[in-house]
Amino acid sequence: MSRQHLGLRTPRGVDLAQIPTVDHSNQPLFRAVHIGYGHPWWFSNRAAAGPSAGRFDLDGDRGTCYLASTAVAAILEHVADPESADPPLISTATLQRMHIWHGSVPQADALADVTVASVPQLTGEIATVCDYALPWEWAEAFAGIGLSGILYRSRFAQDDCVALFGEAGVPRDPPASMSGTPATDFEQDLPVGWTVSPTPTEAQTPLPPSL
Repeated sequence: MSRQHLGLRTPRGVDLAQIPTVDHSNQPLFRAVHIGYGHPWWFSNRAAAGPSAGRFDLDGDRGTCYLASTAVAAILEHVADPESADPPLISTATLQRMHIWHGSVPQADALADVTVASVPQLTGEIATVCDYALPWEWAEAFAGIGLSGILYRSRFAQDDCVALFGEAGVPRDPPASMSGTPATDFEQDLPVGWTVSPTPTEAQTPLPPSL
C-alpha cells in the first residue's frame, strides 16, 4: 500500500447521513474583500467562474461564498497565491486595500463537518487537493440533501472555514447583515512569518475609513 496516492473518493454511494453536521449560525464568521467592495456577499458559481472557480463552488443557479472563523484566516485565504514563485507577504499597504466583514450568519445552521473523520471516502484532502473535481462533487452532494454549506479546514491559515451555499452572484436576500472593519485593525494578529515591516511611506499613509 502506497501513501503517495489520493485517499479522497467520490461521494457516490456514500451514506451522507453518516457525516456529522454542525450549527455555526451563532458564531462569528469573517470575510476579507477589496476595500472598494461595499458588502461581503458573492456566491461563486462554477460555470460563471471558469478557471477561477473555488474549491466548493456549485453549478446551475447556485454558488458558494467563502468565510472564515477568524479574521486572520480570512486575510490569509484572501492573500495567499499558491501559483506565486515566492509566497506573498502582507504589508500595511496590502491591508489598507482590504476590508474585513464579520458577524453571525443565520443560514450557516446545517454545515457538513468535513474536519472530522466520518467515512473512509472523505479524507482531510478535501480541503487541500488541488484538483477540485472531487470537492465539487461533495459540495453538490451536500447541497443536494439540503445542507447550508461545509465546515472545513483552511488550506493556508489552518483554522476552520465555511463554504456557504446560496443564490449565485450577489444574492437578492443577503444571508446576514455584517459589520465592516479595516483589515489594518487585525495587523497585530497576523503570524510574523506572513508579514513585512511597514516602510516609512506606508507608516505615514492614513488608514481607510470604515464602511
